[in-house]
Amino acid sequence: MTELGDILRRAREDQGISQRALARRSGIAQPAISRIERGAESPSFERFSFLVSCLGLKPSVELAPLPYRGDREAARDVLERSPSERLAGAVKDAEIARDLRHRGLAGER
Repeated sequence: MTELGDILRRAREDQGISQRALARRSGIAQPAISRIERGAESPSFERFSFLVSCLGLKPSVELAPLPYRGDREAARDVLERSPSERLAGAVKDAEIARDLRHRGLAGER
């Protein structure tokens, strides 16, 4: 899964715009843009959309159903991964859970 910060950085670089220039265009401090691009800060979709619009772009979202593979197939898939891949997946799952908890506490739905 691609993070919003990665998308923002690639879009900014594709436009040939520095973080400083994006900061001037958006009114958002350059260190904040840097934190978003590094993944140290997760922007709301509204903030992300605003930054992208300052690059002359409009984000779009696509939703697709996840394939159902059943518990045995999912377990087999996990066991075929290396320990480092399983650990990376667990870390990513924990980050997703943290973000969901944070949004629930913040009242975002």
